[in-house]
Amino acid sequence: MPAVSSLLLQRQVGERYREGQRLLCFQRRNFVTNAHVLRKAYHIEVKVGENIYRNVLLVKFIPQWDLAFLKVESLAEEVQALPIGDQTSW
Repeated sequence: MPAVSSLLLQRQVGERYREGQRLLCFQRRNFVTNAHVLRKAYHIEVKVGENIYRNVLLVKFIPQWDLAFLKVESLAEEVQALPIGDQTSW
């Protein structure tokens, strides 16, 4: 599976889920996205391919950097992590 997945958000109980925000996988079950997207989220789900995962844990929320880190414990598929390098690999 690709390193880029979708984020499904529900802002309040009974609201339909919104899809569109992209997630980047940086380890097998760990994803990073923008913090401002999750700021008012009531419920978070992750869509990988055609599968939707509801067991999503918000691990770290860093608003000053606009980053949020998520973990999907129940992820059954092998998601290809985005390679992370340093300035020497540019």
